[in-house]
Amino acid sequence: MSGGDAQLHRPGPRLPVPIPIAVALSQREQALLAVCGSCHRTVWTTGRITLDPGAPGIIPGRAEMLFQIRDDDSNVVVRLEGLLQTMAKDVTAAGPCAVSIERIHVGVPAAMNASIQDAVEAAAEVHTPMKSLHMHSGAGRMRISFAILMPAGMLFVPSIGGISHHWTENASDEDIASGATVFVEACRRMLSDVPVEAALWEGCVARPRNRPITPTPAAGGRGSPATRPRT
Repeated sequence: MSGGDAQLHRPGPRLPVPIPIAVALSQREQALLAVCGSCHRTVWTTGRITLDPGAPGIIPGRAEMLFQIRDDDSNVVVRLEGLLQTMAKDVTAAGPCAVSIERIHVGVPAAMNASIQDAVEAAAEVHTPMKSLHMHSGAGRMRISFAILMPAGMLFVPSIGGISHHWTENASDEDIASGATVFVEACRRMLSDVPVEAALWEGCVARPRNRPITPTPAAGGRGSPATRPRT
C-alpha cells in the first residue's frame, strides 16, 4: 500500500528450478548433512543475507549470503567449504543466476592454556560441583585473538535451553552470578599460586604496537637521550 492506494502489479514470468539441478542440489544437501552428522561439534551459520538494492518496491538484482563454519578440525571446515563451492557451480551451470563463493577469512583453531583451564576447572568444582564440563568453543575471534598474544583460557555460563548463537540466546541471573564467582576464584588461584608459566607472560605488556619498551630511567627521573622516548 502507498498513500492509501493499492498498487497492482502484473505478475511476471516464473523461473522454475530445473528438475536436474533440483536433484543435484538435493544430493549435495545430503552430502552436506552426512559431513555434519559425523562432526558433532560443527557449527554452520548463515547469519547475514543482503539484498541489493534493498528497496521495498524493487526486485533485488543481487544477493549476498555470509556463511560461517566453525569446527575444531580444520579438515572438516575445508570439506564443508568444498561442498559449498560445488553447490555454487551446480547452480551457475543450470542458470539463470550465477553463484560464486568468496573466502573472506580463515581462522586457525587455537588451544587454550592448560594451566589456566585447570584453575578455572578447580574453581568451578568448588562453587558448582559436578556441574561443569569441558567443551570446544566456536568463539574464534575471542580465543584466537588472545591466544596468539598470551596464555588464554575461556569460561562460559550455560544458555537457557542450550540455545547458542541465536537471537533468543539468554542466560539466567543465577548462572551469570555463578560464572562471575568462578571467574574470581580462578583468578585468585592463579594470582596466589606459583605464577602460571611466567615465561609465557613475559613481554605481554600492554603498550601501543610497534613501540619499543623503554629501559627504566636512572634515579632522578630522566633517562639518557638514547633511551628517552620521542614525543
